Amino acid sequence: MSKNMDMSENVDMTNDVEMEKRYAAIRTALFLLAFSLALPVTHYLWQACCS
Repeated sequence: MSKNMDMSENVDMTNDVEMEKRYAAIRTALFLLAFSLALPVTHYLWQACCS
């Protein structure tokens, strides 16, 4: 019976690791998207204000 419980814990750990990898990938994608949008907006505002 203890082997059965260990198996379910391993499955849970695998799912947790997969979810953590997914969240890390999503966070990275959102960060890159935000950064890639921030630069052109900043450039536009700089040109609008300072020219």
